[in-house]
Amino acid sequence: MELLTRIESNWLVLLIPLIAGLVGWGTNVLALRMSFYPVDFVGIPPYLGWRGVIPSNAEKLSQSMIQLLTEKLLDVKELFAGSEQDLDKDLDPMVKRITKQVVQEIATEIAPEKWARSHQALRDYIVEMIEKSTRKVVLSILTDFKENADQIIDLESVVIDAIRKDAGLLGHVFTEVAGPELKFIERSGFWFGLLFGLVQMAVWIYFPAWWVLPAGGFAVGYITNFLALRLVFEPHDPINLGFFKLQGLLHKRKKEVAECFAAVMADDVLSPDNMLATVTEGSSKDRMFGLVERRIGIVFEEYKSDPMTAMLMPPERITQAKEELLEQMRTNKPEPDGLIRSFVDKAVTLRGQLSSKLQALDAQSFEGVLRPAFQEDEWKLFVTGAVLGTIAGVLQLVYLFGGSLG
Repeated sequence: MELLTRIESNWLVLLIPLIAGLVGWGTNVLALRMSFYPVDFVGIPPYLGWRGVIPSNAEKLSQSMIQLLTEKLLDVKELFAGSEQDLDKDLDPMVKRITKQVVQEIATEIAPEKWARSHQALRDYIVEMIEKSTRKVVLSILTDFKENADQIIDLESVVIDAIRKDAGLLGHVFTEVAGPELKFIERSGFWFGLLFGLVQMAVWIYFPAWWVLPAGGFAVGYITNFLALRLVFEPHDPINLGFFKLQGLLHKRKKEVAECFAAVMADDVLSPDNMLATVTEGSSKDRMFGLVERRIGIVFEEYKSDPMTAMLMPPERITQAKEELLEQMRTNKPEPDGLIRSFVDKAVTLRGQLSSKLQALDAQSFEGVLRPAFQEDEWKLFVTGAVLGTIAGVLQLVYLFGGSLG
């Protein structure tokens, strides 16, 4: 009865739990926004401003993802060790295009006069020989690529290059994979805040010291952020609490998280376009081109020993043609339907391999999919929540209850 009497004397105290709930919700929402946005620094560099925690630490955060990918999730050789079935048929457009280009070069650049005077039978023979040798060399090169995939495809470089090109990419990965968990963090802030607000209200009713509301706001802002994050990841295994089981949301959704992570990684990070961009630069390009050069050298030696080819081109002109071809391959960008693109497109098992191996991970390792994003500078998010909660408490003290600090 005494409690009701005290409440009747000032009905505004009933607003304390509601305000605490709104503070808990607002600080959690803001904390998440500060984690992901803005993607680029806003303010006066280097210190007066803000950049999202994840974009500002993208390369550092990606290291834990790379470690998880390379050590526990992906075997590059397995990715490119798919079935050879229908490979011949898949290569038809490329083989015909290359054959047409080579024949055109012979007819217009390498031996135009001899080609013009040659019999149709010789031309048909040359075209057929080039098409057969092209198919053979392309298959050999793709086989070499597959056998040396772990030397050509550097997953670390692919991930880092993709993140450098798109500062918001890592944030996109986390928001896609952890959508329900992020919603929980936002909404739970209100309910946790409401519960703490009831305690705060009771303390204020019986002990209306000036510092109670600011201190309560500090606790609400800090603890709601802290609890929400912990409940995303902990406990790893379900704990039976009578009417319900308590388990970290991420672990409860393990299958869905694994499938979503695999899809986002395959489509947006380890995509054929990103792999292509990485393998056509730096040391990967050198290793890949070394394999190509060796196979092309073999086929051009076969051309030199062919008597029909000798009728059009002497050996020294064949050698010159080989060098010109290799130079074109060094300097030209890969064709959309070219050899290198065909290779990276063969990573058909990427999504399935990622998903199945993620689901097989132990709880601690599985956490590594998302945990680093929240661990990095999470204290800043807790402190931000605490500061905003304190400000809300001060405003309640001054404007609701006419108090003052001190």
